[in-house]
Amino acid sequence: MNREKILVVGSSNTDVILRIPRYPLQGESLVVYKREQALGGKGSNRAVALTRLGADLDFCCKLGKDASGEFILDAYEKEGVSREMVLLGDTEGTGTAYIMLEDSGSNTILSYLGANGDYTQKDIVVLSKLSHYGYLCMDLEFSLEAIRAILKASKEGGPKAVIDAGPVRKELPLEAFSGAYVLSPNETEASGMTGIKITDRDSAEKAC
Repeated sequence: MNREKILVVGSSNTDVILRIPRYPLQGESLVVYKREQALGGKGSNRAVALTRLGADLDFCCKLGKDASGEFILDAYEKEGVSREMVLLGDTEGTGTAYIMLEDSGSNTILSYLGANGDYTQKDIVVLSKLSHYGYLCMDLEFSLEAIRAILKASKEGGPKAVIDAGPVRKELPLEAFSGAYVLSPNETEASGMTGIKITDRDSAEKAC
């Protein structure tokens, strides 16, 4: 095991950012005054950030064979992110996140998992390689089948698991994360995982 090497497994998307003056009312049509496209996905963002910080890492994700997938692969090449474990699927398009960003800074995100949710057992190539890494960084924005398999394998003498607990996946009980080195939910995710409404520090500590 290389104690310093990191395996990042997670989602990779193109982000479509829609800038709006405010969130639309029910049934209302609202003009978007700016549209941008960027590299996104919880796993992808983490892999790029760690690479920029000089970390030694491999990144496993799944893209579609489409223009968005090519855009992401080009971005990884420019960023220096290893593409050796990036999978390409034939059945689903590359994942897309539609981000409605208000002038106030608040945002609402709609995620189409696409290829992120289309892992098969043969795609989960990282299972036989977990012992090579000191840390596993993972989010919950991809295939539940893959998430369950990786969580189980990481408990069996694998790397220290650092898990971004988003988005909330009701199909995963809290017990699935036992043994994680770090489990990191935000307020909404912690509420969804525990059933405790978080409104202040005391309720946050209770959820923790």
